[in-house]
Amino acid sequence: MSSKQAVWAVVPAAGIGSRMQAEIPKQYLLIDDKPVLQLTLERLASHPAIEGIVIALAENDQWWPSLSLSLSCELLIAKGGKDRSDSVSNALKLLQQHIEHNPWVLVHDAARPVCDMLILMPC
Repeated sequence: MSSKQAVWAVVPAAGIGSRMQAEIPKQYLLIDDKPVLQLTLERLASHPAIEGIVIALAENDQWWPSLSLSLSCELLIAKGGKDRSDSVSNALKLLQQHIEHNPWVLVHDAARPVCDMLILMPC
């Protein structure tokens, strides 16, 4: 085992944001000309402990292809589920199939991009 524990982020992003009553899902609304989801992924990917991200997207997500992503870590795409817990479960199953080691997993909401600091430490 290496001295550095691998960390992957799971980002459930299959929701439609119906409570926002916007024309598009809230994760694609813009902040400073960038979709919220893009800001979230860039922020997570910039953390030195993050080895990769698994994002769970709705099956017919028409906005995802329009994102302009250049991330410094691996990105996997899982099928989103009916509920957030289903999306997280699908992402974890995909991650388990993709990697051999047992990383720590951080689950982070797609529509929360503006945290000042991401601290990863053992419990």
